[in-house]
Amino acid sequence: MNAIKANALFDFSARASLNGWSIVDDVVMGGVSRGALRHVPDEGGFARFSGMVRLENNGGFSSIQVRFRPADLSAQSGLHLHLRGDGKRYGIFMQSGTGPLVYQYDFATTGAGWEDVLAPFSRMLPNWYGRPVQAPPPDLAHISCISLIVPDKQAGAFTLDIARIGVYASV
Repeated sequence: MNAIKANALFDFSARASLNGWSIVDDVVMGGVSRGALRHVPDEGGFARFSGMVRLENNGGFSSIQVRFRPADLSAQSGLHLHLRGDGKRYGIFMQSGTGPLVYQYDFATTGAGWEDVLAPFSRMLPNWYGRPVQAPPPDLAHISCISLIVPDKQAGAFTLDIARIGVYASV
């Protein structure tokens, strides 16, 4: 197995690390799910994404996102997350530009403590407003948005603690 070298893009040890992050819930399309993002100073500090996904009014998702100046990630192999989940499935996606085309990688959390998740760029699937589509590979030289989502209408409470989001390169 190849070794990996990881570099942090977002380190949530300080409260200021949440600047620029926003909540995007299904309310944008009539749903009633609610998510929240807050800083927790315990254990060296981390971000807590939590809330309730509800299915009324064709709802079913909650997400957080950050937009930033385009970053060149073309020398990297994928995204690296250090997190603690609740046993639910989550997704991370990235985007270049401002359109609705995103590249998503879904993963399951164990609910058993802090864990590392690797999201290889080669396994990120294109989707358009939550629907799979055919599209060219992501433009890794111009990534401008990263999001985390509770996908696929998983109704109920959720909690995802995030210590770091970074990139890794196989060496």
